[in-house]
Amino acid sequence: MNKKPIVLLYHEIAEKPSVILNYYNITIHPLVFKKHVKWISEKYSIVPADCISEDVDLKNCIILSFDDGYSNALRYFHEICKTKAFWFLNKNFMDNEKIFWLSKLFMLKDLGLFKYNGDLDYFGKMNYSNKLLFSIDTLFKEYAINELEIAKKEALYAKIEDYSGDLCLLGDHTKNHCNCFNITKSELLTELNSELDYFAIPFGIYGYHWNENTIKAINKIHNYKYIFSVGRTKEVDKVIPRLQVPVDITEKEELINIIELFKRNNNL
Repeated sequence: MNKKPIVLLYHEIAEKPSVILNYYNITIHPLVFKKHVKWISEKYSIVPADCISEDVDLKNCIILSFDDGYSNALRYFHEICKTKAFWFLNKNFMDNEKIFWLSKLFMLKDLGLFKYNGDLDYFGKMNYSNKLLFSIDTLFKEYAINELEIAKKEALYAKIEDYSGDLCLLGDHTKNHCNCFNITKSELLTELNSELDYFAIPFGIYGYHWNENTIKAINKIHNYKYIFSVGRTKEVDKVIPRLQVPVDITEKEELINIIELFKRNNNL
């Protein structure tokens, strides 16, 4: 019996990216997402997220998941899809006072307040620490007041109470969307939400954002039922890979081909 389903990952659903998401290609247009759901359901079975903990054969089954808790994703999901999905949330973003720290870093560079000529995305993820977070926050609060106000007006993140109902199965995504690979054990302890049963590793790529030691450290703190990664993943107990679906796919054949390649690469 195949216990591992195909888990697809989406982020924001909107007609255009929110201000703080301009730096990433993770915003899918609602009409494109609707097509994805239709095409997927024609080839596979889209099953409720909680099936993952049941003793059922999940071969050729799809589970949808959404990271970071964007309010527009939740709204459009309710309109388009009627099957329970995973929602992996960052606790410190939920009050809409917080902005994703990596987006702040990009904004500070745009304002000329952070000088770095290399790959800023790679730099931020691989050098994550509480010290870096504090430096970013300090600069941002002092010099990026307009950017902060614009982001807050967008009401980007849904409130925790918005996830009530039959279509949402909540999971942990750390409080601050941190890189779990190079975080200290004491920092990791403060990042995890022990009230939830599922955990999605932020960024999620093996060898860059986690490895076997990361999973051991997480399991010592909290015994999640399943831990979710991204992309091609080394087989580790309780770790289930997810496919981050390219948001610019507008052809059924291309989408199915990517899913099938992901299946083969992860022995699903």
